[in-house]
Amino acid sequence: MISLEKSKLSVIVFFIFSFVVPWIGWSIMALKGFNLYLFYTSYGCTIGGLVAIFIEKGKSGLWSILQSFRFNASLSAWGLAVIFPFVWQFISFVLFGALFNNNGIGKVELSNFSNLFSLHILWLLTTGPLSEELGWRGFFLPKLLNKYSFLKSNVILGLIWSFWHLPIMYQKWLTIPLSGVYFFVGVICFAFIIGIIYIISNGNLFLCILSHWAINATQEMFGSIFPGIELPNETFYVFSTFILVAFTILLFFIYKQELLNKKAF
Repeated sequence: MISLEKSKLSVIVFFIFSFVVPWIGWSIMALKGFNLYLFYTSYGCTIGGLVAIFIEKGKSGLWSILQSFRFNASLSAWGLAVIFPFVWQFISFVLFGALFNNNGIGKVELSNFSNLFSLHILWLLTTGPLSEELGWRGFFLPKLLNKYSFLKSNVILGLIWSFWHLPIMYQKWLTIPLSGVYFFVGVICFAFIIGIIYIISNGNLFLCILSHWAINATQEMFGSIFPGIELPNETFYVFSTFILVAFTILLFFIYKQELLNKKAF
């Protein structure tokens, strides 16, 4: 049984590591320009999660995190983690091109699918997926689920997760206010989707990390597959977010019974 004092201390420590460390690094970066070392201060989130887990559960808590990295999971969980981001981006580009783009879908460069294995896309694994997931899903989501429903937990997590990006996103949000809106909506949707993966895979953090990477990777690479749709394009991003919201609602109802069975409500 975790004492109330330990529980409160773990949350405080998590937020200190998760916000103070990245925000200092990113604020300096915002003033002086991009710096890879400062960018990696995002690892404060993962470090904060591990420290918080150690405060609450000691070595056994850290061991449980290590055990959560496993290949054993249902096909449904694997499909949602790996395939869904590609389906979302493919449908977004095709429908947007057919409905709103002056030149339609344009030429489809399927050979550019190989960009998935480019150094840049593989590098993305070392950013958000590895620097955040042990914090957000390893520590904070289980903490929220102990107190709130699945819906409320992921809304809270999504809002905090979105706001966490402030130092590296505020310039765009100020320049294009609409971008802040679809960013927050999109991140809340990602919180729900990765949250579903977390629940149906019995807390498999490997799949959460893989899903986070696939989401980031597909957003980076699909523009090269559909070069006829020029990016950046704020209209496309809004449309893509709309598709994401629709998918999130659909997935929630598809997995609602399984979430109920696993007492995620």
